[in-house]
Amino acid sequence: LDSLVNGYIKGIPVEGVDIFKSLIDYNDEFFVLKDFDSYVDAQKKIDSLYQDRFTWNKMSIENISSSGVFSADVTVMQYASGIWDTRIIER
Repeated sequence: LDSLVNGYIKGIPVEGVDIFKSLIDYNDEFFVLKDFDSYVDAQKKIDSLYQDRFTWNKMSIENISSSGVFSADVTVMQYASGIWDTRIIER
């Protein structure tokens, strides 16, 4: 946290203070600090997995292949019908 305000991270004098204040002074509304230890643990696991290129590539491919189809057109159609209660006229 100190790195946000002590100049260690270059080029973020205003942003660093804003982030620091949001975490310390304004109640950390998104619980960033509460999750920090689990984030560090997950990053250590990621770092370890990344060293094994075969396993990393296998996991990456499995992740991508199970993510499903995404199309901006489908998403807009779903918003139009389900959220905006409208329909799109196709040409």
